[in-house]
Amino acid sequence: MRKVGWRYGGLAVFLLLFAACQYDYPPSLFDPNEKSKPQPVVTEVIPPDSAYAGVGTITIRGRNFSPKPEENLVFFNAQRAEVLQASETELVVKTPNLVADSILIKIAVHGAELFSEPVRYKLVAAVSEHGKLLEGEVAFGIAADREGNIFVSIEGKRIKKITPAGKTSIFTNTTFLRANSMKMGPGDTLYAATAAGRARIIQTISPDGVGRTFVSLPGNPRDFDFDADGNIWVSAFKDIYLVRPDGSRAKADSYPVDIEAVRVFEGYLYVGGKDELSGEAKIWRSPIQGETLGEKEVFLDLAAANWLEGADVLSLTFAKDGTLYLGTNHPKYGIFVVNANKEGEPLYPGLIEPQVYAMTWPAGNAIFAVVQFPGGSKIIKVNVGKEGAPYYGRR
Repeated sequence: MRKVGWRYGGLAVFLLLFAACQYDYPPSLFDPNEKSKPQPVVTEVIPPDSAYAGVGTITIRGRNFSPKPEENLVFFNAQRAEVLQASETELVVKTPNLVADSILIKIAVHGAELFSEPVRYKLVAAVSEHGKLLEGEVAFGIAADREGNIFVSIEGKRIKKITPAGKTSIFTNTTFLRANSMKMGPGDTLYAATAAGRARIIQTISPDGVGRTFVSLPGNPRDFDFDADGNIWVSAFKDIYLVRPDGSRAKADSYPVDIEAVRVFEGYLYVGGKDELSGEAKIWRSPIQGETLGEKEVFLDLAAANWLEGADVLSLTFAKDGTLYLGTNHPKYGIFVVNANKEGEPLYPGLIEPQVYAMTWPAGNAIFAVVQFPGGSKIIKVNVGKEGAPYYGRR
């Protein structure tokens, strides 16, 4: 019996030791032998109410934080966020990729027994699919009206309409295969640049879906934009044409590249393109002087922009503050943002796929873009937190 008891006693000790090894918990934040630090308190979150999920930063102000970032544990619901900077009264935190309308932010500090009182917050999607295109549909030109409806040209003689709520429907069937570019003009009339055979035209499409030829051009129209006087500046291969409100036209300038994108901003016409043989790729700008263009200057040498890595710029647009956004065929990043110093970086890396063929910016803080990929396309809404530059076509 004594021998049996020893065996069972030894087995119990072994099991206790095994269990202790199996559940090797990390040390607690709270040390019971030390006096607890005061409870962290949140007094303000900047920006208030909401921020973009996964791409933004927020500032949390309050008291009783640790000046060491790693000693502050910030939770958005159950998801821990990265603390970038810390002081006793302020934390700068990278938002987690969590989209929700009612998130509880709580903070634990090393040495403090209690969490902060929870604060409700909202994280919204920085990039989301808008509407729904069918599998295999390839989109090209895109435009927006004054109510925020999005119109997109689908290869196969269709234009689809996407409401602000994302409801997608066929707006009209067209006589042309696709629109290289579309813009909304006066009276909610769509203007579409298209080419098929010898027909190289801009067509108007009325609100009831009826199309008419507005102007014929000598070359294939790729992109265009309205100016403050209602004139349209159209690219056709290496040339820029002025098209007046009455439909008459005149050649305005020529460039050493095939022009992919044009945009009117603060009295200038911006023109971007590339020559495939020489590799020259630039964005020029010329002052608009009534019905003519002043001397052009190089605004941005795209071929010399290391951050672009040789990608082609397919579309461009401006924010009201002058920030430039470039839609590209870069293999990793769909949109680049260029600051006042003409330095570029990817917009929301990992969230915007290539290639971004066209963009439109209705009223508000979001760009809507056509993303083309092998075998199809989708329309995305990109929240950038600022307004677009004035657009003169919607009136």
